[in-house]
Amino acid sequence: MICWSITAHTNTHLDNGILDAGAETTYTDAHHAAGDAALAALADLVDQEPHAIPFLSISIDDNPLLLACTSKDEHGNVDHAALAAAATHVRDTGTAYTPEPTLY
Repeated sequence: MICWSITAHTNTHLDNGILDAGAETTYTDAHHAAGDAALAALADLVDQEPHAIPFLSISIDDNPLLLACTSKDEHGNVDHAALAAAATHVRDTGTAYTPEPTLY
């Protein structure tokens, strides 16, 4: 069995997070299940607290593949799409997400 787990919370309510875990028979099934759970948790957090900064982690077989949060742009909008893209990458590929470097 391949174990997986996800955690999700926001910067405003650190004690009110989402934890989900499971076990699958293949690595592919595990990263698909973990990614789907992470995306569902992120959607739930966005619905509850659309202006809070969400944090998300995904681990598969005791290997952390994503430990990330998002940020706000210059207008104060939270970039939920970037965090969803990172979770989607893990779900679809089963590999750790590495963001592109940002130059300021």
